[in-house]
Amino acid sequence: MKNDKINKIQKLFIIYFSVFPILNMYFFHSKITTLLEIIIALILMALVLVYEKKSRKKLFIPILYIILVLTYLLINYIRSFSFSSYVPDNFNYSLFNESLTIIKLITPVIIIYFLHYLNLTLKQYLMVINIWAILITSNIIITNILKISLCSYSLDTITYNIFEWQTGISYLKTASKGFFTYANQQSAMIVVILPFIFYQFTNKCKYILLIFLLLISGLMLGTRVSSIGSIIVVITLILMFLVISLIKRQKVKKHLCLLVIPLIISAMLIPISPYNNRNNEFTVNNENKMNKKAEETENNINENYKIEYFNKKVNNYYLPKVFYEKYYPIKYDVDFWYEFIKNTPTREINYRLIEKSIIKRVKEINNDKLDTIFGISNTRIQNIFNIEQDFILHYYAFGIIGMIILLIEYFISVPYILFKFIKKHTFINLIIMSSVCLFIFISILSGNIINSLNVIIPFSLIISMIYNKNIDKIDNNLL
Repeated sequence: MKNDKINKIQKLFIIYFSVFPILNMYFFHSKITTLLEIIIALILMALVLVYEKKSRKKLFIPILYIILVLTYLLINYIRSFSFSSYVPDNFNYSLFNESLTIIKLITPVIIIYFLHYLNLTLKQYLMVINIWAILITSNIIITNILKISLCSYSLDTITYNIFEWQTGISYLKTASKGFFTYANQQSAMIVVILPFIFYQFTNKCKYILLIFLLLISGLMLGTRVSSIGSIIVVITLILMFLVISLIKRQKVKKHLCLLVIPLIISAMLIPISPYNNRNNEFTVNNENKMNKKAEETENNINENYKIEYFNKKVNNYYLPKVFYEKYYPIKYDVDFWYEFIKNTPTREINYRLIEKSIIKRVKEINNDKLDTIFGISNTRIQNIFNIEQDFILHYYAFGIIGMIILLIEYFISVPYILFKFIKKHTFINLIIMSSVCLFIFISILSGNIINSLNVIIPFSLIISMIYNKNIDKIDNNLL
C-alpha cells in the first residue's frame, strides 16, 4: 500500500517537473504562476512527509535551515533602516519583495531534501529531461520556421527564419526564443541537458536527433552560451568519452561518428547565425561611434561644467540614457557619472560594466563595512536594475553570508559530486558533474537564471541526482 502511494507521488513529481518548459512561456509569466508553483511544490513535499516515514527522521535539517534563513532575513530587515544614498527613498526597500526572492532561492533546497526520499530511478530522471528537450526545441524551432517567434532580445516578432539567414541581417530580426520569456534561461537549459542526451546517445543512436535539435535551437536563440557553448559542450563530451574508452581499452562505438553531422551543420550556420551577426553589428558600431579621446585640464571644476562635459562626451549607444536618467539619475550623483565617462574608454563600456559600477557606487555611498557580509538587499538592486550576472548580483544583494546561506545547494553539490566521482568513476557521475558545473558557470556569466523558479526548480531535479541512492548503484560505463 505504501509503495503504491510513493509511486503515485513519484508520478506527480515527474508531471510537475515535466511541465516547466510550458510554464516558462511569456504568457504564463506572472506572480500568480510563481505562487502556484511554490504551493504545488509544498503540497507534493507534504505528501512525501505523510507517506514516507524516513523523511521525518531528519526533518530537523530543513527546519534549522529555514530558521537560519529567517534569522538572515531579520538582520537584512533591521539593517535596511540605516541604509543611505543620494537618491530619495533609498531605492525603496521592501520586506515583502525581499521575502519572495529569498523563498524562491531556498525552494530548491527543500525540494532536493524531499526528492532524496523518493529515490527516483535514472530512467525517470532521463524521461523528464527528454520531455524538456522536446518541449524546448519544438517551441523554438517551429515558431522560428513559421516566423511567429519572439525575438530573443525583445518582445517583437522575428522577421526572418533559419532558411533566410545571411550575413548583414540584424540579430533583432532573426534571434528567436519561441514563446519563452527569457532567451538566456533557455540557453542555460539547453546546455545543462545536453550531457544527459549525450549519455543516452552513447547507448542508443536515435538520440542524435535530440542533440541536433538542441544545437539548432541554440543557434536560433542567438546567445553566446547557446550558440557557441552548446557546440563546445558536445565536442567536450565526445573527447571525454573517447578518453574513457581508451583508458578502459573499450572499443569505441561506431555511431559516435554520427555526431560529426550536427557539428558540421552547426559550424556552417554560425557565420550567418544571429549570434555572429550580433557580434558583427557591435563591431561596426564600435568603429563608427567611437568617441575621440580628449585631453582635459580640470582643477576646481563645478557641477555645471561636469554635466556639460558628460553630455558632450557621452555616447548613447554604449551608455543609454535610461541608465543616467532613470536607473541612477545624474542629477543625484553628478560626480559619479562625470568620473565614469571621463575615465572609462568608450570601447570598454557595456551594460554589465555600467551595472556593476553603479552598484559599487551605491555601496560606497552607504559606507557600511557590513554590506560586504550581509549585502545591500536584492530589493534595492532590483529597484535600480537587475545585474545580468547572477552570482555578482547575489554578492551585492545578500553579501558573503547571504550567498552562502541562500545558494548553499550549489556550494555543497559541486564538491560532493566531485568526491563521489573520485570515489566511484561512473560515466553517469561524470555527466551529472558536468551538468551541475555548466549550470553554475552559466549563472556566473548570465542573469535571470538562479533567480527564476522556472529554471532553478527543474535544475533542483538534476542536483537531486547527486544524492540519489539508485544512481549510486549504477555500475555501467565505469572509467
